Amino acid sequence: MSHYSNKEDQRPSMQFYVNDWLACPELRRCTIAARGLWMDILCVMWLTNPRGFFIAGDSRGMARSFGIECQEYDSLMAELEENQVYEREGPKIIFCRRMRRLAEGLRKTAEDKTRAGKKGAEARWGKQSDSRAMAEGDDRPVAEMAASSSSSPSSPSSTASSSSKEKKEKKRKENEAARENARIVFDYYLSKGLKQYRVFSTWEPKIKTRLKKYSVDDLKLCIDNIAASEWHRDNGQHGLQQIVDTDKRIEKWLVWEKPKANSTGQQSSRPSNMYIEGDGNNYADRKPDAEG
Repeated sequence: MSHYSNKEDQRPSMQFYVNDWLACPELRRCTIAARGLWMDILCVMWLTNPRGFFIAGDSRGMARSFGIECQEYDSLMAELEENQVYEREGPKIIFCRRMRRLAEGLRKTAEDKTRAGKKGAEARWGKQSDSRAMAEGDDRPVAEMAASSSSSPSSPSSTASSSSKEKKEKKRKENEAARENARIVFDYYLSKGLKQYRVFSTWEPKIKTRLKKYSVDDLKLCIDNIAASEWHRDNGQHGLQQIVDTDKRIEKWLVWEKPKANSTGQQSSRPSNMYIEGDGNNYADRKPDAEG
């Protein structure tokens, strides 16, 4: 059985301190419903990167994600904030103080270990270089040998190393740009108040894949179209997977036209131009003539 782990440190589970949970005065002042919502939010925060943050987007979309009514969601979030269970870092971003503190501690520990490893490697290979020089009969001081080595012309291996670093830096910048564009698409989807059961890190790979062929504006247009389709909203078929699962879905949503309203002012039926041949997912597998 496979387990999902956060990309930040590959930990598939989080430590839960029962005594601290039961003794926390801020949580004890909250109702059991508010504490239950907070536990769900903590699980989402654990999967985010950086860890400990939560994007409290549109209330209607968030309430649907947690399986409660919009009014109840707003009330419980206000209760948690009133009792200082969480803090804000912007109008829509909240964070857990303890989870953020622990994540920063783990990150610092990892950085300290990396620095210690580099120092150990330098000490080890430095000693080996000194021993090799002595074995070859070079009795010059180590500092002099180091200066002589640094002043010599660049070798092919150093040039190749420099080229490799440039490629890695270019790749890193491209990944950062792709992640930023994927975040723009995801936030735009949330702003439409559509249903969302998963966090950004879950959708990031698929959105990045589509952005290799389509632009951010193309995906925004697809989101606008699915938000405008009454049939998809009424039948729960407006999840993000309806857009980013395949290129075929994007092609269909890019040319989607809003169906004409019937005598009652509602869209008459599912848009017939949304049938996707061979697509193995919910509504797209239902041919127009087989729809009930």
